[in-house]
Amino acid sequence: MTNQREDPPPDFTERLLGRTSVARSDSAVTQLTTAECWRLLEDSRLGRLAVTDSRSAPDLFPVNFTTHEGVIYVRTAQGTKLSRILAHPATALEIDGEDAETQWSVVVRGWAHRVVDGEEFEASGAGVLVSWSPGQKPYAVKITPHTVSGRRFRRSDSPGSSERVRPQADLGGAHPTGDNSATVRRAIDDADAQNSRPRRGSRPEPIPHLRPLGQGRRR
Repeated sequence: MTNQREDPPPDFTERLLGRTSVARSDSAVTQLTTAECWRLLEDSRLGRLAVTDSRSAPDLFPVNFTTHEGVIYVRTAQGTKLSRILAHPATALEIDGEDAETQWSVVVRGWAHRVVDGEEFEASGAGVLVSWSPGQKPYAVKITPHTVSGRRFRRSDSPGSSERVRPQADLGGAHPTGDNSATVRRAIDDADAQNSRPRRGSRPEPIPHLRPLGQGRRR
């Protein structure tokens, strides 16, 4: 029976050289339920509000916020943040935090509008919301979410977390035994050849040599 040469995957050598990243295991990341996301939102007071301008250029503002009946409220002054919200109401709010063993993040995407009803202003708690940034914040903006998502993942320095695998050790399931041994050897040879090539702009090492016969040192 003729042995057919088994070529390595296209990115096999690149992964052997450590030029590609290793994705974290899905088991280390937990998708939060909508209820869990809202519990974290209700316990938080500081977030990052993302808005865009007429050229779709993004901007980010730290904001204090409160929640009421599935809506998020923030206070603001007349300025860049309010003008961009009024012109482009599509916004996003992000919060994050950590505990002894995990870190988490929640993202709310929705539509922002200025609060103009006095009863809503008071009932939502926006009237008593205090901003940490100095200056008057006479206006209130509400964000009505259309999606709420979050993730929780184990801290890399927490007890019980697995040791991070070095990218150079990831060979895509191939091991130097059995039918895969030739594939691995060829990939290692290719990696050594690439690493041994001189870099562009580098000076070559001088070749050791002896003086020709009859040419001694002048005195």
